[in-house]
Amino acid sequence: MIIFLFVMIEMAPILVKLMGNRGPYDQLLDFHEAGIVLAGEEQWHKKSGDSALRKEAYDDLYDKRKARRVDFELGMLGEK
Repeated sequence: MIIFLFVMIEMAPILVKLMGNRGPYDQLLDFHEAGIVLAGEEQWHKKSGDSALRKEAYDDLYDKRKARRVDFELGMLGEK
């Protein structure tokens, strides 16, 4: 019987919260959580855009670097 009393005392705040209406704090918490989700999505889109830009720039530079490397190697061999 005493154990049941302690369990009810421990569960009382949870039961009151579940039975109560949503208050202004709950709305503020929802707005804050939505902001965190939005910021995470913005960072993901920004990073994916940066990755695409880096890949595009690297693809443009790769051909130039490869041509210069071939010219350098041919120059070292004296075949140019």
